[in-house]
Amino acid sequence: MREPIRKLEHAEKTVHKPVRLVVAALILAWILAIGAGGTSFGGRALIVLLASIFAGVVYVLPYWNWYHFPLAYILGDISGWVVSWGIGGLAMAKIVKA
Repeated sequence: MREPIRKLEHAEKTVHKPVRLVVAALILAWILAIGAGGTSFGGRALIVLLASIFAGVVYVLPYWNWYHFPLAYILGDISGWVVSWGIGGLAMAKIVKA
């Protein structure tokens, strides 16, 4: 029988993910601000898009190799990263200007 998850553990996990995402977005916006000199809106959005592809490949691809997750799952997960961070990247590219 599985042990029930304690309410406090669940609350901690629920809070940690959004905090990590905000920290990641701030770091990426900082990188974007540093490299924004002379780049267009499209260039800034591309930087975020490439960073999301990099993160998806580094974080998700090992699950395919080591744990034998189905390739369709891996590609879907990486696509989710690219789409969500791509949309966020459009907002970041609009806000962060040279």
